[in-house]
Amino acid sequence: MKTNLSLLLTYILVFLGINISSTTLAVTPSIQASNIVITNVTSITATISWTNGDGENRVVFVESPGNFAAAPSNNTTYTASSDWNIKGSRLGTSNYYCVYNGSGNSVTLTNLIPNSYHCVRISEYNGSVGNEQYLTTIVYHNPEAFGTLDIPPTPSTQTNNIVVTNITSTSATISWTSGDGGNRVVFVENPSGKAAAPSNNTTYTASSDWSIKGSRLGTSNYYCVYNGSGNSVTLTNLTPNATFAVRISEYNGSAGEEQYLTTIVSGNPKSFTTFNVKPDIQASNIVVTNITSSSATISWTNGDGDKRVVFVENPGNFAAAPSNNTTYTASSDWNIKGSRLGTSNYYCVYNGSGNSVTLTNLVPNSTFAVRISEYNGSVGNEQYLTTIVTGNPISFTTIPVAPSTQACNIVVTNIMFRSATISWTNGDGDKRVVFVENPGNFAAAPSNNTTYTASSDWNIKGSRLGTSNYYCVYNGSGNSVTLTNLVPNSTFAVRISEYNGPVGSEKYITTIGSGNPISFTTRGFIRDIKETSDVIELIRNKKDFKLTERNNQILNNTEPLASVEVYPNPTSSVITVESTKVSEKPMNVSISSIYGNIVYKVTTHQNSINVDLSPEDSGIYIVKVEVNGVTTVNKVIKN
Repeated sequence: MKTNLSLLLTYILVFLGINISSTTLAVTPSIQASNIVITNVTSITATISWTNGDGENRVVFVESPGNFAAAPSNNTTYTASSDWNIKGSRLGTSNYYCVYNGSGNSVTLTNLIPNSYHCVRISEYNGSVGNEQYLTTIVYHNPEAFGTLDIPPTPSTQTNNIVVTNITSTSATISWTSGDGGNRVVFVENPSGKAAAPSNNTTYTASSDWSIKGSRLGTSNYYCVYNGSGNSVTLTNLTPNATFAVRISEYNGSAGEEQYLTTIVSGNPKSFTTFNVKPDIQASNIVVTNITSSSATISWTNGDGDKRVVFVENPGNFAAAPSNNTTYTASSDWNIKGSRLGTSNYYCVYNGSGNSVTLTNLVPNSTFAVRISEYNGSVGNEQYLTTIVTGNPISFTTIPVAPSTQACNIVVTNIMFRSATISWTNGDGDKRVVFVENPGNFAAAPSNNTTYTASSDWNIKGSRLGTSNYYCVYNGSGNSVTLTNLVPNSTFAVRISEYNGPVGSEKYITTIGSGNPISFTTRGFIRDIKETSDVIELIRNKKDFKLTERNNQILNNTEPLASVEVYPNPTSSVITVESTKVSEKPMNVSISSIYGNIVYKVTTHQNSINVDLSPEDSGIYIVKVEVNGVTTVNKVIKN
């Protein structure tokens, strides 16, 4: 039947003189599209699907408001647009517009009018462009009508109190207090500007992996990292040591009809900075130079960190290490200490990108530990490398200062033929060295940074003081020493110097103190004594002795001769020998038993000395004092 009609039409056209050699008319389809179904309806979108007829293609028209009246015209091409804001070809003068032209069976419309009524009409057709033959019959569910939903309400309460936790160099967790929207979108920006806001009816695809970014917010640097109804998201693959801005918007509505709340509230937007990555190579080869008693210069080989912190501890134990995300304030003045490292004794002396620092106001003769840590990151975001490497940490010791108060009041007791005990009052040094010289000249002094080995045995002498005859008999922190194997009836000089500092770094005070130096004489047995000063003559006769009348008168004289006092008399132990006459010359004192044994002998620049007679036997002792060429003799009774 179709063939006969086509032949008949051809005969008519030929009869009328119309050339049909270049155009073959298409055959109109016989089965219309049917069963139109509208799904996924929102306030602005809808999906139209249908059952195709037997045409090669079909056109879909949508009308708002709908009246079903219009139909497509043959040999007319209709351009389609599924975006209702950009309408396709109009169907005549109706309100129908083409939303689809093709061979498929569905189309999704966008930007529809919310809460509005629409008609859908579909026509099957055959034929190429400009030669379309449309089937315009109405069948089951074609046309079909549908209504869009109303616009969802914009939320009234915005997301607030954004908190960023678990920050590392490449990750962070963002949490928040949700507003009253059905959902919310979270955007993150780097670098941060906080300027953009989401657009209504726009769906943003989220990715919490910063290396696979989600939807971009316009032309800003904001990217969507979360879209949902929850209250937290964890970001990964962030850029280390970078600042990010976070902005969250509540919204209502399904995909494509989102109504966003874009107001800014407390804690939204919010920025945070990722940690930097730790350096890989630690500072090393710490060297301390220009060490004095109160200063030192520390230098080192830098690692691969942006900066480094230098800590110094006194006393040092190397135990503490800096904490990440902590800024340490430096001070190279030890009197004004920098930040403390936890509860340790480490204090920050340098924080920067250099390789040296000079410390001042250090404690003399003290040991300090030095530890350096490389780090990356800005203030409050530091990532420290805490490994220990060659030459880091190290320790150094400041040079000591000499004491200010010299040892004084040297007293020599228990003087025997070959021994004597030297005692003294200590100064303010950590230690002191005692030198003894025979014969004595008081001239030599110890040298700084020199260690003197002591021997109290005069047969095994200690260190010699330069080229003098002084030898070290004591080196320590005490206040007495007993000498042995001395030469009988010999005069010795004693000199003591206080010092500070460890072995090889000694700092000596070499000033002369009160009663320092002094001299003493070991005992010698004297059988006959005659004093040329015509003061005393002692004559030993077995166990008894006799005094000449003149000497007896002198010995029994209760008044001291010249300007010398000896007291107490009698005594059980210590006597004081005091010259009341001021003289620049030394005072020579000797004490002898009535047998002629010298029990004590000393030359001193003091005008008063104490002599301990407690080791001596009870009896009468003769005290002879010579001052400025005048000799005085006194009798002392020892109980």
